[in-house]
Amino acid sequence: MEKEQILRQRAEENARKEIDVMESIAKPVEVLKFSLLNRLYALDIKYVSEVSYIREITPIPGTPQFVAGVINLRGKIISAISIKTLFSLEERGLTEQNRLIVLKNNSNIIFGVICDAIGEITKMDMATLEEPPANFPSGLTRYISGIFPDNTILLNANKLTTSNEIIIKK
Repeated sequence: MEKEQILRQRAEENARKEIDVMESIAKPVEVLKFSLLNRLYALDIKYVSEVSYIREITPIPGTPQFVAGVINLRGKIISAISIKTLFSLEERGLTEQNRLIVLKNNSNIIFGVICDAIGEITKMDMATLEEPPANFPSGLTRYISGIFPDNTILLNANKLTTSNEIIIKK
């Protein structure tokens, strides 16, 4: 291939990527806000199956530390993940305010993440999303899409539901 052809092909690929990025940025995303240790977080609503009260978590021996256990949710056994432990945040134990956000993806992977309290469902403008600061814990940054101007941290639900660290397929 000629050098000019290679450069033209790369320019076209980069232009397509920029168009894709601009289209995704121009669209607001509907998110579920929730809190962990007095900080606001959000998840794209298309990954949220439901929000439930936490009744009884049954611990499972031999699981990673961030797996709080399993919950029987209307006959379905669902893993309950402590994202505080996953993100190396301070763990304060469960209260009546805690909720389980049940996440799902296209591969039928379903698990719940424990949060301190549920906020609102709202639309956020992806164009206002900023990179997380460099001083964020590394365990947290790999699952963050960015931070909105109101300091709400948008978690990347796709990464959470496809992570080899969280989803064990053995």
